[in-house]
Amino acid sequence: MFEFYGWASIGNRPTRPSTSGAQATLTTLQRRLSELRVPGLVEVSFHQDLNGTISAVFVTGLRNHRLESVFAFFKWLGAVAPHAYGLLYVLDDEDNRGPEHANSFHVWRLVRGVLSEHQDPFLSPFVPIVEDLYDESEA
Repeated sequence: MFEFYGWASIGNRPTRPSTSGAQATLTTLQRRLSELRVPGLVEVSFHQDLNGTISAVFVTGLRNHRLESVFAFFKWLGAVAPHAYGLLYVLDDEDNRGPEHANSFHVWRLVRGVLSEHQDPFLSPFVPIVEDLYDESEA
């Protein structure tokens, strides 16, 4: 199972963008978000503040297998909006780096255009912190 929960704030640039530039960014963001829409439990949305600036982007989903487009979106966002920042929490039970990765949430941090992976100290290891070890006798 591949679970992901993420958000990003687009952030403010030191100089105020033009209205046409902001509209172009919004159009590009809407198009890119539409590429994340895949069958299954995946939600993406964005919010704008009263001035029309994009304030936040949210993505959540639960899939059978890893969805690389989620990571690609956050990397893309860091490239086109270097002042964006946010977090992406991922649990991937098919993570091929070993059992400690497959049984743990990993936090992907977006800051200053860079997406980096970090260990989660709150919900990991998933078993036994969140769920009990599977017991066949209880099935």
